[in-house]
Amino acid sequence: MKLSLVNSLSIIRFFLAPLFFYLFLTGSRLPAIIVAVIILLSDFLDGYLARKLNKVTPLGGTLDAIADKLFITLGLAAFLITQSLTIVQALLAFSKDILVVLSIAVLGVKEKRKVTSFKSASFGKAIAVLQYALIVAILLGLDYNWPLIIVILILLPFALVQYARIYKG
Repeated sequence: MKLSLVNSLSIIRFFLAPLFFYLFLTGSRLPAIIVAVIILLSDFLDGYLARKLNKVTPLGGTLDAIADKLFITLGLAAFLITQSLTIVQALLAFSKDILVVLSIAVLGVKEKRKVTSFKSASFGKAIAVLQYALIVAILLGLDYNWPLIIVILILLPFALVQYARIYKG
């Protein structure tokens, strides 16, 4: 199976996310920042190209979602390990992802449906942008943890309603 450029960009993020984690934990801050910027730019670029080239596919959506979650998970884990975030901050920042996965699992069990691809919601994307902003802020030494987390929590109910409509319908 030949991968498109768009899907290849998502797959590259699968390898860059652990590299970011390693670099940050070993104190290589500038290289970690560079890798994070590459991840963020490639995430924007693969979505833009998918829409522009009409290459939006269920596989692409799933690869993109998993690559995003991997980077956000490893980023938050690195910040927990280095005490750049508290456990409460990390859990709250990651709350959308936890709740969406749990909701999809419950829906699958309750309605005996298998989720074979991930679809995004506008409020979910907004929260992902805020999660990325949190990662960038911490990397740059800016203390915006709580303001960003509070906005994530404000958007969370709206995202959950959107995801419920997407996966229930």
